[in-house]
Amino acid sequence: MPSNCDADSTGHVVMQTCRARLDLARILMTPTPLQPREFFDGDWKGEGELCYRGILGLFWRPDRFRYTNTGRWVSQTRKELEDRLEFDSGPEMRLRFTVEIIDERRLHVTSDDMPGGADILLSEHGFTYTPYVIRVRQGPFRIRLRCHDVTVVEEDGVIRDRIKMTWLGLPQGTLTMSIKADRSRVQTS
Repeated sequence: MPSNCDADSTGHVVMQTCRARLDLARILMTPTPLQPREFFDGDWKGEGELCYRGILGLFWRPDRFRYTNTGRWVSQTRKELEDRLEFDSGPEMRLRFTVEIIDERRLHVTSDDMPGGADILLSEHGFTYTPYVIRVRQGPFRIRLRCHDVTVVEEDGVIRDRIKMTWLGLPQGTLTMSIKADRSRVQTS
């Protein structure tokens, strides 16, 4: 049986070369620890807290919320999502997003409330958003918050997310949440 491995002058296979090629093949075939489509399948549920910072922290107390994320794949690489945050203080926030898989380690998120969108960079232990701006309604005003969002996926599958928000460079709040994926009604397409 022919081999792609080199042979030395005595006809023996040069094992070092063969091992190096096998190692390279293993590396190239090893999937990203977070496979985008599989990881983002299903609905997500959890809870969290919004803690106000700076001058807002003087007037508003931390606000707990329940979080749900539902969506559907509209193609092999594109998913439409809706985030819903129900705050204990009463208001409900709904945000609609589109996520597109760019490659095995990067997705791109867009939304009407997220001018310019953001990239999601996948790693072994979670994912990080590139800094982004999100428009939120605060009373009669719509303000633009700059967000720095880091997410860690724990071994038991719990997703821990922390979003630090600033306005004009001043800290406005930190949103933290714990989320778990519910893949019981995963869409097959």
